[in-house]
Amino acid sequence: MQELHNTAVFLVRGADSTVIGTGFVIHRDHQGVYLLTCEHVVARTGPNPLVEASASLQSAVIATGREVGIDLAILHIAVPTPTTSLPLAEAGATGTAVTLHGYKRHADNHQILYRPIEARLGAPIRLQERRDAPWVHGWDVTMVGGFKLADGYSGAPAVDDRGQVIGVAAIREDGGMKGQIITIGSLRDCWPALPPDLIVTTGPQPQRPKALDNQQIIRGIYLLVQSTYCQTQQRLLGLFEDQELKHLQPIVPSPESGSQHERAEALIIELNRRRLRDGCPALPYLFQVVAARIEAVDAVLSKDLAAFGKELTPS
Repeated sequence: MQELHNTAVFLVRGADSTVIGTGFVIHRDHQGVYLLTCEHVVARTGPNPLVEASASLQSAVIATGREVGIDLAILHIAVPTPTTSLPLAEAGATGTAVTLHGYKRHADNHQILYRPIEARLGAPIRLQERRDAPWVHGWDVTMVGGFKLADGYSGAPAVDDRGQVIGVAAIREDGGMKGQIITIGSLRDCWPALPPDLIVTTGPQPQRPKALDNQQIIRGIYLLVQSTYCQTQQRLLGLFEDQELKHLQPIVPSPESGSQHERAEALIIELNRRRLRDGCPALPYLFQVVAARIEAVDAVLSKDLAAFGKELTPS
């Protein structure tokens, strides 16, 4: 097993060491060293986490996924530091063996321990940080060999047998025997300054939705507008009053933004834009909910709406 401690993987902590996590080097340039960790780690350590290398080095949080609901953060160390960058790859499949390189606090004496943990990828999953956030690609992971994830493993790289980082440990479950990792491709949505060739694609990826063609958009607009004229007299915006639909509320056009047809068109285009960006299932979900609402008063239109929603769902 490759030794990464204090060469590519480092302990990240707050000033008083109460909060610990893991960070790993993803890039180096003339301005310094860049590490990736979890956003929930830096939320607890503050804006200048300490990185334990040959000495305690103060870092700066230069980007996070907080606004887009992705639990990742990028740290920058401005001073020259002898480190090794880990290659990043969009790769992996169910059953892929990975090693999680991270830190924990020893239960007996509270000393900090570095330990690589062997694990295997389970099913591909989607993670949602909060109700109004997009869904993020990830993997279930199961530990093998008896060792467990602990709090300090947040931000640990999941390294495959090629030495590539394919994900970042973010959540632990079942007493640490299981957890979830965020796929490394999510870094693109967190760091606008990400070097374009930093992440390579070497294996099968979770299927992302395809763009809608013009004919599909026109059909979707027609179905939505038709649904607002059914016997229930529900307006387009009225469909978003229930708790289950509140996560769509921020992107629904206001009544002042144009005619009913224009609002329906704007809604479909915006939902599709988000769907393409991050695989958000909001668009097919919207049509399925509308179909259920009007089934009692217009079974034919309800069937068409449900079929359209199913057509939009990635297989």
